[in-house]
Amino acid sequence: MRAKFPIFLVALMAISTNSYGAQLRLLSEHDKIKAIVSSRELNRIAVEGDRIAQVFGASGRFTLETDEIQGQIFIQPIGGTKPLSLTIITESGITQDIVLTPTDIASQTIVLKRSRASSQQAKQWEISQPYQQAIINLIQALAQRKEITGFKVQVDEQLVPLWKDLEVRQLQTYVGDRLKGVIYELKNTGNEVHILHEQHLQFAKDVAAIALEARHLAPGEKTYLLVVKHA
Repeated sequence: MRAKFPIFLVALMAISTNSYGAQLRLLSEHDKIKAIVSSRELNRIAVEGDRIAQVFGASGRFTLETDEIQGQIFIQPIGGTKPLSLTIITESGITQDIVLTPTDIASQTIVLKRSRASSQQAKQWEISQPYQQAIINLIQALAQRKEITGFKVQVDEQLVPLWKDLEVRQLQTYVGDRLKGVIYELKNTGNEVHILHEQHLQFAKDVAAIALEARHLAPGEKTYLLVVKHA
């Protein structure tokens, strides 16, 4: 029988949307990587421990600048918010398909990296610290988009239909041995201010902790919800 643990809340008052840093994506030659990028500024794409050698995409759909020293590229989509499909090939021979969704936001950084996921390593990370401390550290990793040894990071962007005038979009999932962290984006799509309460956001099963970046959302504003669950 699964042990019962109380739900507790973690305040993220000092964390701004800019602190989320680079978008980390795991390389997968059999799947397309999806990412949100700026439609008005150059966006940086790099591969950890490797260099981008070739870029393929529809002619006239983007501007491209290359950094020959670092082996990274800078992309700006052309043509509004229509998704942009690219294929990159690295110097080590990795071929990766990418789908970029242009949005009216600041310049983004996308770092592609090989998976170092290991269930045993994740288990060791979890049991090497007290239960509540492990949850707090996982929340902090979600907030900063940092890698945790052994955890598998899945990019699973999807809309979660829950409430009228409040769009909930699941962005990423960190999967460990017994703990799982999920990053959600909340957007006020209505005409009035939304006041968010934690008890209204416990929509997932087996929730251990939640962290809410902002409680008041004006029309059109976004915030992030971080959820830790029992895997």
